[in-house]
Amino acid sequence: RDDRFALDMTLADVEARASNKFFRSHRSCLVRISAIVAIEPAPGGGADIVVDHPEQPRLPLARERTRALKDIIPVLG
Repeated sequence: RDDRFALDMTLADVEARASNKFFRSHRSCLVRISAIVAIEPAPGGGADIVVDHPEQPRLPLARERTRALKDIIPVLG
């Protein structure tokens, strides 16, 4: 939760190796699904994912990724 790691890999490589416990919310973000607390509207018509993390509680959710997240977490409707 509080650790940081430096990797010499692209995020796409990390995503390919990650289990289905992670979700690519944006071109720059890979988020642990169990850490998602809420989805909230963001300025400009987009959305943010609110996660259980003390330093960066909000992550961007790309518009084109919204449907994929709803398929993973159907309660989002």
